[in-house]
Amino acid sequence: TIPHDCANSAYSFEIQPAHLLSATPLKAHVVENRKQCLDLCLSIQGCKSVNYNKSNGTCLLLDSTSQIMMGLSEDLEFDYYEN
Repeated sequence: TIPHDCANSAYSFEIQPAHLLSATPLKAHVVENRKQCLDLCLSIQGCKSVNYNKSNGTCLLLDSTSQIMMGLSEDLEFDYYEN
């Protein structure tokens, strides 16, 4: 069974909790929640991943992935999501 909050979503992101991809963002936003951040990524052409700071809502939209950039750094303030 698909959870109710996922039923209308046509995407999935892989999460790496407490990690950050060191890359120059395409755009940076402050958002209200994680879903808003992921939706922003889907709406921006070229966005492949995000660094999301759950404590202050910073959403860094990235055109790189952990495979392109050869890995992630541990950072307790951020979660890394790859589409």
